[in-house]
Amino acid sequence: MGRATWDTGWFQAELYRQMLLELGYQVDRPRTYDNADFYTAVAAGEVDFWVNGWFPLHTAFMTEAIAPQVEVLGTQVAGGALQGYLVDKASADLLDITSLADFTRPEVIDRFDRDGDGQANLLGCNVGWGCEQIIEHHLDSYNLRDEVEHIQGDYGPLMVNAIERFSNGEPLFFYTWTPNWTIGELVPGQDVVWIGVPFPSLPPEKAAVEDRTTVPGVAGCVMSPCPMGFPPNDIRTVGNREFLRVNPAIRALLEAVQIPLEDISAQNALLLHGEDEQADIEQHAADWIKANRELVDGWLATAIAAHDETLIVTAESENSATMLEPLPPIRVATKTLAPFVIYDVDAREYTGFSIELWRLIAREAELEYELYGVNTVAKLLDEVERGAADAAAAGIGITERRESLLNFSHPYFESGLQIMIANEDRGLWGHDLLVFLQAIFSPQLLEVLGILLLCLLIAAHIMWISVLVVGRNARHVSIR
Repeated sequence: MGRATWDTGWFQAELYRQMLLELGYQVDRPRTYDNADFYTAVAAGEVDFWVNGWFPLHTAFMTEAIAPQVEVLGTQVAGGALQGYLVDKASADLLDITSLADFTRPEVIDRFDRDGDGQANLLGCNVGWGCEQIIEHHLDSYNLRDEVEHIQGDYGPLMVNAIERFSNGEPLFFYTWTPNWTIGELVPGQDVVWIGVPFPSLPPEKAAVEDRTTVPGVAGCVMSPCPMGFPPNDIRTVGNREFLRVNPAIRALLEAVQIPLEDISAQNALLLHGEDEQADIEQHAADWIKANRELVDGWLATAIAAHDETLIVTAESENSATMLEPLPPIRVATKTLAPFVIYDVDAREYTGFSIELWRLIAREAELEYELYGVNTVAKLLDEVERGAADAAAAGIGITERRESLLNFSHPYFESGLQIMIANEDRGLWGHDLLVFLQAIFSPQLLEVLGILLLCLLIAAHIMWISVLVVGRNARHVSIR
């Protein structure tokens, strides 16, 4: 299996993996791919499939060279991958905000101008993401360049900070997508609302789906249908055509599975609240399968029935894709965990003990590097394991399982439990006696006493042997 770089899609991948194991297949640990790399690899047969296809967004990767070897099948989430702009509900109600067009109004700009530069701050997409292109196009198409500033950085830490500010009553204007943990934390219609765009407008290469950017039945949108500005996507499976042909049971399973969007969002929220290890994701999937046992058994029965004879146990996938050699500057992943890693939202940079330590190492080794953040421990470790990052610098706990996959530096911080007592005067037989006993039985004093005792034993034996020798010589002299 392959899986996408966004860790909010790893839950679905793990669900399919565990169901395939129940069918009797041997399934290698999923390998993480960027979009373009996956479509090239699946066409070449280097990976069999993934369940993280977004369509029509990924249609651009189905080139003439790739499409004949690749098949898109099943609909894991139909039209559930939404994208758009949201504002906090209090601001929307107060200023009657329903569209991006309202951000030409001075009172709206002022409410969302966090840094006082005369522009509303839109928390948007990372540089290089597909949504970045559409947001930048919207700012030009709707003549909002002077009114709206597109804030770009590490999306996860920025959103965590934004949610903290929202909890303190501050206004919020941001882009997001579903399924995503943000919608679990900020519920549309309750905490925030989706707002529309003035008219459908997409970059030229995506103009063919402009009519799909107005979406009916969007919960929490200020209008119905909701002119979201982005076409909704179906989350689907993409597989190697020959692999699917010789594995009809797998094809049937991939076509049958449907996962409620609410369940994916709920699991994504667990990632945000600390259950973000690979083992946690595996447990989330196992718990979901247990809770939906009857439904899953139906899918498995469909898969078994689709096979003409008996289940085929697949051979181990070769996983022979060649890893690209890292090019300077090296990529270093991190994850916020104060005081080791702190994300300064205003400066849009990372600080903290681990970051300062890394900078000293890089300066000493004369390394050029770029630092970027991820939102979960599982993704942090996966970035290094699959080669997307050359190193990770954060407050990373060292465990036996992690050491079996990655190389760690020597630990520079050891946590643990300690016993504390009240610092108060207990008199001669209280505090002073305790200090006296601690001094007597301290490891350093015991070590010194042990060395002295050893020296005394050696000296005593030397003296005893000397006396014996002298006495024997004296008897010989008296006889003569």
